[in-house]
Amino acid sequence: MRTAVKGLLAVTLMGCSGEPEPTGATIQWPAPKPYQVDGEQGNIVVSRLDRPENPRVDVFAVFGDDLQGFDNAAACAQDFMPCVGGPRLPYGEVAFLSNTRFWPDATAYTWVGDEMLIGSSIADFVHDPESGLAAYRGGGEQRPTGSVRVRLGGEWTDLDAAMGFLLPDFEVTAPDLAVDQRLDLSGPPVTFEWDSLGGREIWLWAQGEFSRRLVRVPDTGSYTLNPFELGLGPAEKVEIGLAAVTTDSLDVAGNELDVLTLSGAGWTGSVCGDFLDVPIEATPPPEFDSPRQPAFYGYGFNGIIDDGIRDYRDIDTGELRSAEMYFDFYDEDFQRVCTIRYDASDAAKRPPLILDSEAEQYATFRISLFNGESTCGRIDPTITGYQDLRNFVEQYDWSFSVGDLTDLVDPLRAGFGEDIWANQGQFVFGMFWSQDGLFGQERGYGYHTATPTCYQGSLNAAHLAPDGELNDGYYFTFPYYIDRL
Repeated sequence: MRTAVKGLLAVTLMGCSGEPEPTGATIQWPAPKPYQVDGEQGNIVVSRLDRPENPRVDVFAVFGDDLQGFDNAAACAQDFMPCVGGPRLPYGEVAFLSNTRFWPDATAYTWVGDEMLIGSSIADFVHDPESGLAAYRGGGEQRPTGSVRVRLGGEWTDLDAAMGFLLPDFEVTAPDLAVDQRLDLSGPPVTFEWDSLGGREIWLWAQGEFSRRLVRVPDTGSYTLNPFELGLGPAEKVEIGLAAVTTDSLDVAGNELDVLTLSGAGWTGSVCGDFLDVPIEATPPPEFDSPRQPAFYGYGFNGIIDDGIRDYRDIDTGELRSAEMYFDFYDEDFQRVCTIRYDASDAAKRPPLILDSEAEQYATFRISLFNGESTCGRIDPTITGYQDLRNFVEQYDWSFSVGDLTDLVDPLRAGFGEDIWANQGQFVFGMFWSQDGLFGQERGYGYHTATPTCYQGSLNAAHLAPDGELNDGYYFTFPYYIDRL
């Protein structure tokens, strides 16, 4: 068998030939390249899903000697959809599928350029040396319709052709969810509705960390799903898609190229239902003087982070709590005097902070502070200019990032001790805070745990994600540096 990526260093992507688009009859290909292959297979998947927050287009492609018979090999090889192949299922029957049925090392991959054009998106070449997978991936937020332009080269002949067809008239009308609302898969039936033309191939699929399900749906304009039939795991979150599917095939100088397009809608669903909503209630301005005057303060975050910030159930007490940004105040002896808590549930995602260390940031949020819950009494206004410490902290534009621990590695190693840090270093991430919403500093550290039950973490810290992405789960953080008021 050939090596995983043939000729990766030895070939150069040549320009497109300028030939007219293939008509399916006689195609005049340019003269073969000395390294041009034939007898290969290629698969392209283009998915255009309208989501509550924004439309999303995902494009995938994979090329090799054997794509293992899957209709959507390019997507299932990259864990985007359940692997679909073989005989068609009866309408309404839930297929329990698995992406692990696509074996990366069972295919000798073919290189068709460092990037390829699929529709209006650029798909970049990606190679995973651990699994051996070599494929293409791209996307965007545009709303393409009509034929998909495919442009590639490399070890295949130069191709610039219109293939596949994104259906412009598949309009999904229900469920109609608000931005940041999850599809409730906790038990009640879910009805999907669309404008029916009859006779179209329609797929409904659910894709999560553990569960991959597919249902072929008749084009009647309505389908009601019993979520229990999906057999999802405890607290599992899945991506749901409902799409009309078209297929197209072309012989490309002796190589078989298949294009699969999916036009429809997508949602995020959860067996936990929609999010908890546990507001922090503002307390009246304290009427008493603080017995000890604060001199320093530190700050941190507690809550669930996935694609946003969520309220949670306390691990120890089971009490429902709001995700929070908290401020702890200390006296001159570094003894804690009081705490102010702010609701972080409405935090908005924002671009990464500007850091001197240039550390990788997995997710960044901006928090607007108002209606804080305070245990702090009135203080001497000459300390901060305010008697109520809430006025002091609310004057800043607070943002924070979760990312790679950098500047604090050595101080924490010294604080924990070398032997303990050898274990703890696998779990600790960095917290980068900003008071101006632009520039950030590494001011603290934290841990995260998985959420094996709905909105509640476990008692065991989880390892850091090896790919630098933020793992969904419960996060709790600590200030390392404290600042003088």
